[in-house]
Amino acid sequence: MSLKDDLQQYQIPIALFLISALAFALRVYKLDAESLWLDEILSIKLASIDIPSAIRTLPGNYVHPPIYFIILHIWSRVVGESEFSLRFLSVLFGPLTAVVTYKLARTLFDLRTALLSALLLALCPYHVYYSQETRMYTLATFLGLVGAYCFFQALERRDRALRHWIGFVLCSGLGLYTHHYTLFLLLFENLFFLSLIIIRRQYRYLFRAWLLAQLAILCLYLPWLPVLLIQSTRDRSGWIEAPPLGDLPAAVIAYFVTPNPARKLHLLTGSLGVIFPLTLGAIGAEITEDRQRLSFPLGRSRLYVLAYLTVPFLVAYAASLLIRPILVARYLIVCVPAACILLAYGLNLVKPKFLALLLGLLLSWTIVIYLCSVYNTVNKEDWRSATRYLSTRIQRDDLVCFNGGHARVPFYHYYGKEGELNEINLSEIDENRYSVFRQRIWLIISLSAEDLYGQHTLETFRQGAPHSKLLLEEEFPGIEVLLLTLN
Repeated sequence: MSLKDDLQQYQIPIALFLISALAFALRVYKLDAESLWLDEILSIKLASIDIPSAIRTLPGNYVHPPIYFIILHIWSRVVGESEFSLRFLSVLFGPLTAVVTYKLARTLFDLRTALLSALLLALCPYHVYYSQETRMYTLATFLGLVGAYCFFQALERRDRALRHWIGFVLCSGLGLYTHHYTLFLLLFENLFFLSLIIIRRQYRYLFRAWLLAQLAILCLYLPWLPVLLIQSTRDRSGWIEAPPLGDLPAAVIAYFVTPNPARKLHLLTGSLGVIFPLTLGAIGAEITEDRQRLSFPLGRSRLYVLAYLTVPFLVAYAASLLIRPILVARYLIVCVPAACILLAYGLNLVKPKFLALLLGLLLSWTIVIYLCSVYNTVNKEDWRSATRYLSTRIQRDDLVCFNGGHARVPFYHYYGKEGELNEINLSEIDENRYSVFRQRIWLIISLSAEDLYGQHTLETFRQGAPHSKLLLEEEFPGIEVLLLTLN
């Protein structure tokens, strides 16, 4: 072994360690700076009950499978239930995903592309943002990525095919029990294999192993399949909107570029709109230079990562247009490793070198600005501050009115005394009933619920109490608190 090989043998683990450490640091920084929001609190509530009860609760009340909630239940018993501790579970999958991104990219392409892919994943603001939530997104991304790695290795490595087929089956099964969007990853892998055996006959000997793997995954998932059918019939109107009809580029920007599509940074969107086309153009130019490469491993690698990136999005997009809306921005985090690999590969192909350097600087600037936005912008409703404010001001005889579960659930999570307040529904507001007592009523309004369901809580209140008087109005990020009296 040469000196260069010796150096590389040590340099690669060190580089991976540094990238993993960076991924961990970015995700743990300001981990509990923001308040928990509704979905996180629902995860915590479900994980707080015993596992059999949680599994029985899921079909009628939630749209997700059970694995993450079971892990969170065990995790919370071990490390505690502070916001930092509960969110830390999602953080752990950031460095692990960066390492497996390197492994997959190294299998598909060269060393430089692999290291850059892992670095891009570590720095990815989209992944950082959802690594700081008590939700299943980073776990689903990790399982889907390991499954994709094992699947490609099973096709290419005859000497270790069995262990990779087993890894593929286990990760795919666990992924399906973690998030439904991993089904789209399974779809991309199967479409890739079927296209491969059509194009290249020498892969047809793998058909039996592939079919057995599919049957094994089906057997693993079969107990949950009836629950999936029940969950798929739940009404999601309001919180899942149909994607832009006939405007695929707008949908790509809305669902891939920013963690919060409602808060787009147009300048940064424009910069990514320059980087991605140029890198894809470089890949296209390479293919055009030597079309024979499509028949060799490099062509398969490009097809694999491109299908990984596009098939889940296109299937969800088409289903949302033709059947019912299912396309949710944060669910597409399962495709982020593929985006990082494709971007790294394209950047390595960009010529001349000064243009590649310019694109690298532009990408770095974009990442830094987006990370600053993740850390320094309040992205979630601040129920922690709102509840602290209200707990010192609500009097014993006051009435409290929420604009639905979006406000009630997170409020009581922080208030901790559910059932002790005098609650009243918005439909029950009647000044003829309460005005004789000069009753004080607190309106606690989640602005996200107002936007999602087109609510106008204050207007509805005024209809039942047209002579009410506003005594106090206080705003928190995503929340509005009003104190009114019935004269």
